[in-house]
Amino acid sequence: MTRFVALLISVVVVAILTVLAVYLLAKIFRNFQPGRKKVNKDIKAMREELAPYISELVPWDDKEMELLSLNQVNRTHSHLIIRRAKGVFVSVFHEPMVAWSYRSYLGNSENAACYVRTSQHDIEYWKRGKETHVSVDGQELGTIRSDGALLDKHKKKVLAFLDTSKTTNLLPVVVGERELGKLVTKSDSASPNPRAFELLKPMNENDEEAFLAVSLWQLVRQEVQTKKK
Repeated sequence: MTRFVALLISVVVVAILTVLAVYLLAKIFRNFQPGRKKVNKDIKAMREELAPYISELVPWDDKEMELLSLNQVNRTHSHLIIRRAKGVFVSVFHEPMVAWSYRSYLGNSENAACYVRTSQHDIEYWKRGKETHVSVDGQELGTIRSDGALLDKHKKKVLAFLDTSKTTNLLPVVVGERELGKLVTKSDSASPNPRAFELLKPMNENDEEAFLAVSLWQLVRQEVQTKKK
């Protein structure tokens, strides 16, 4: 009887391990170099996940944009098979302004999806290797190269540029041929609420989309990369 029980336990353990192995392999396969359909599905899930935060975002305008800080609330990070992270950037007055969610995929090169939302703009990113595809408010905007240049969807014109190779804490953001502001990657001041932007010139709607596309992507990547260390 004792041998029978031991055998039964062994069989159960093997069965559980087999099921677990199959589950993990299936999960790994689903997250290995996904196509557009899988990424769109994940971004939709991110949007739904952030819905409670999105409903609380303050109205976005030029004046509010200047108040965006580097501080965040509701930050979470997890890393089992894939990396997941999310958070909400707040204003210098602690008001929620930018909600974001990020998830990585498996593969030989960097592959990740990201969803960023202000009260006005809905921004989707899909990073594949050295390029990051960007859509704003449901329309394809272009591609961000590894050097920080945002090209139009035909990859013929530079819409904006943020030089991520610089070690300075102030990264110039050039849209078209005009430097419209600087992205503050790290504040040197003693302020408990460091601002994220130093805006230099007024922007029209197209300028703002390009400015935010490169700047918010950098802020999210900076957050995710910091947590990797």
